Amino acid sequence: MIERLPSGNERLDQILNGGLLKNSINLIVGVPGSGKTILSQQFAFHNATVEHPALYLSTLSEPIDKILRFGESLKVFDPEAIREGRVIYEDLGQVLGGDGLDHILETVERYLKESYADPEEGMASIRKRQLSSELGRPEDVAGAALYLASDESKFVMASGLVIDGGMTGAK
Repeated sequence: MIERLPSGNERLDQILNGGLLKNSINLIVGVPGSGKTILSQQFAFHNATVEHPALYLSTLSEPIDKILRFGESLKVFDPEAIREGRVIYEDLGQVLGGDGLDHILETVERYLKESYADPEEGMASIRKRQLSSELGRPEDVAGAALYLASDESKFVMASGLVIDGGMTGAK
């Protein structure tokens, strides 16, 4: 059975068959104002623990200060979770703006290592769940995102695209 990550909202979890796929990259796409940031924070705050923190990565389109300022008005927002290191916000905007996709993977890997109490255990846990022998590259996610944003995907409706190196298929 595939493990799911619940949102904490009963109706949403019913729609998502129990939540998002656990241990995978879930690409949340939509037009501005459609609720992508709110949905992401709902999952982050509901599931984050000190042992398994939520790492929230922002990009050029939404700087962290804007996300935090707006997030504070939400019921799910928990400043204590941020102080305790259960929810960690990092900004990829400068990396994307300066170095482009080439340095994203190493930046994300550094953030992941910093987020775990035992960085090697955290990275080993990620690698253990993969069927692929290598970590994904930024191009793996970028290619899928470009496809979804292109005219080639005009007939793709409500599709779940899992880009996880086989993690969801691993036992």
